[in-house]
Amino acid sequence: MEFVLFDPRPASLASEQAKILALREQGCTIIGVEVTVPALAGLCDVNIDPQHGTGGDPSMSAIALIARHGIDLIPKGAQKVAFATVRPDLDAFGGIALLWWELQAPYSVQQHSSTAMRSRIEAIHLSDAFSRGEWQPRELGTGENSFLAAIARCVSDFKVPMRDRIEAVQRWLETGEEPAGYRAAYERESEEILKAIASGETSVEASGDYGYPAQGRVCVVQSRLRAATSVGYTQAPTVVALNPAFSMGGAPPTRKFTICQYRPGYVDLPAVRDELASLEAGWGGSPTIIGSPQGVDSNLPLETVVAIVAKHLL
Repeated sequence: MEFVLFDPRPASLASEQAKILALREQGCTIIGVEVTVPALAGLCDVNIDPQHGTGGDPSMSAIALIARHGIDLIPKGAQKVAFATVRPDLDAFGGIALLWWELQAPYSVQQHSSTAMRSRIEAIHLSDAFSRGEWQPRELGTGENSFLAAIARCVSDFKVPMRDRIEAVQRWLETGEEPAGYRAAYERESEEILKAIASGETSVEASGDYGYPAQGRVCVVQSRLRAATSVGYTQAPTVVALNPAFSMGGAPPTRKFTICQYRPGYVDLPAVRDELASLEAGWGGSPTIIGSPQGVDSNLPLETVVAIVAKHLL
């Protein structure tokens, strides 16, 4: 069994494509889960990604689709499998964890999962599919989904090999056991959020100072914190987050926008994405979350991005 976390940056495309071809030469069937880079997804034998791309369904997460269909999603006759994704998040890693179980016959998630395990799968699905009901304001620094916090931080820890992170997700799904240290990291992060806001290092603005007619509907967060979107959701159902030094997997930092909504219905994000892409190539995402080009600086002014979001509020 092979596990591959693709580098989504345009500059790495050729080397990542070569990686897929090398795996295929070794006899691997390439199973993608949320491979959101089209040039990489097209080289996978299967890419399980119900949310992203044209016609994506934001209400269907990868893990829910895999829990429903299991082994039927893997090409028949596959002997040696390589699982691949570009997204080190709970939906992708959780989906891979389920498929890995399915390949370890006679395990079947549908037949042998406990009620507790199914509830953990559902928690990931609800979080990823933004199926959380109506948005409600919260106090700054309070977490929206502390239940998933520890395992989510483990999944995004690029210092840990991908196989080990998948195994940690399997243990958590089956037993609820959280990997050591990550719960404490979440609690420290909650404290850091309040300190960053108090010091001015993180800017949170939901009053309309950017000149858009969206008071209370859009929150603009400028921060290096990984929890910037969660901070924004305490103040408004639509968030524009600007990280001046975003880095994933130890890559060089870039100026990165993330725009998201608490659930579909607050803003027409596909229209926002298309308009932003007409100004700067490479914007992409789903109907609930979009982002600026991966691996390179976004050069769009914050005011321009916020104005386009405000124009497409529903």
